[in-house]
Amino acid sequence: MKITVNEEDIRFGARGDCFNCPLARAIARVIKPTDPILPVLVSVGYTDIAVKNCSSKWQYALIQPEVLRFIKEFDFKQTGEPFEFELKLGELCEK
Repeated sequence: MKITVNEEDIRFGARGDCFNCPLARAIARVIKPTDPILPVLVSVGYTDIAVKNCSSKWQYALIQPEVLRFIKEFDFKQTGEPFEFELKLGELCEK
């Protein structure tokens, strides 16, 4: 799926916060909840992205080099430009 990190994600994203960083905001905006009450959970680390849609299993994707560059730039300098990337999630295990 195509993910677009926009200026609003960057402006309101939290530095060093894996659940509220610009990437997590952008991914959560694209993935529609399967349950009207339970939220989509997104966690972005330096090695992978984890997504849990309501009561389903966690799905994971490895961080791509251009995504990691953005994360480091944002976390350490709190700067970054809008960009797009392709997210390919796969079910690896249930947590």
